[in-house]
Amino acid sequence: MMQTVERIIASVCSLHRESIGAAAFMIFGYVSLNLVLKWYFYERALTGKAQLETWKLQPKRTDNVKLAAHNWVPLFRRKPGVQPFHALICTTNLAVAASFAAFVTELNIRELGSLYSPPVKDFWVDLLQVFLVTFVMCIYETAGEYYFHRIFHLPFMYRNFHKLHHRYKAPSPFDDLYAHPVEVVLYYLILWGPAFWWPRVVPVRSFLLYMVIMGATGVIDHSGIRLGVPLLYTAEDHDKHHGLFNVNFGFPFAFMDMLHGTTAAAMQRQQQQQQEVASKENSEEDTKSKNGDLKGHRSKLKETDSRNLWRKSVSSVDSMSASKKKPAEQAVEDVYIQEEASKSEVLETSMSAASLQSTVEDEAVINRCASRNRSHDEG
Repeated sequence: MMQTVERIIASVCSLHRESIGAAAFMIFGYVSLNLVLKWYFYERALTGKAQLETWKLQPKRTDNVKLAAHNWVPLFRRKPGVQPFHALICTTNLAVAASFAAFVTELNIRELGSLYSPPVKDFWVDLLQVFLVTFVMCIYETAGEYYFHRIFHLPFMYRNFHKLHHRYKAPSPFDDLYAHPVEVVLYYLILWGPAFWWPRVVPVRSFLLYMVIMGATGVIDHSGIRLGVPLLYTAEDHDKHHGLFNVNFGFPFAFMDMLHGTTAAAMQRQQQQQQEVASKENSEEDTKSKNGDLKGHRSKLKETDSRNLWRKSVSSVDSMSASKKKPAEQAVEDVYIQEEASKSEVLETSMSAASLQSTVEDEAVINRCASRNRSHDEG
């Protein structure tokens, strides 16, 4: 253990002054830029000199204005009213960034990296070279960071690492380094990657310009301030990522989000289209259900109508069959009816004659009895 510590101390002591200066410049530049933004916007907003609507990306989120306006530097004390260990995490990550600066500088002083300092032969040619190489490095960093960021939004990576960085939905100065140290180290491997591409291929001037752009945009992206370069860069993109979570993964430029359709506007259009499709499907299902009910009602009506029609047809068939009987059959029926009528008349006549005869006989019996009684009285 002691031998390891001694080796680290010996390595630090053997660093060139340029390497130590690069680390110090990294810390100074980071703290200074955050303090300037904090003072000019947040502290002046408390005194009424800066209206929130004119500069704040999320003007309704006023809770972090007073907190950001405190005289706070991550190296000294905890930021008031924020997540635990905020100062420790930010200070650790700032130290990691300074270490990368010192290591890359030392590596290239010893001619082991890809940086070199070409002599200036033609100012305009050299300037064009600086901008072209810087442009290539910015393209590389934006593309690499986009896929790196998407990976850290996978469930396992987000839950265990990236969620810490998303604790702040409306970030303010000094919030950009509030991230898991493992994620920070892996990202710095991408950020500082051009220093290790190939020996002696990247001009130092291009690399310095590239690091200034990346460092400044990293701070501004998490400042909550409406800043940017027209048609090239705006801090609103990454601020929306913190507010909406699943949009604008690219940093600092938006061309990767445009390529993959993950800009806030594209995602909003996609959600609207999904909602329209869902509403259309729901309306179609409602229409189908209504049509099904109507068809069922119509089928019931058809069954009722068919039954009534069948009954009517049966009765009509019976009447038609009765009306279409043959004359001979009708004559036979008439004769049969007449015979039955005559029989009933004869029966009625015989019954009346029998009753009349019985009445006459009864009267004769009564008369005989009366005559006998008279003769008996006379005798």
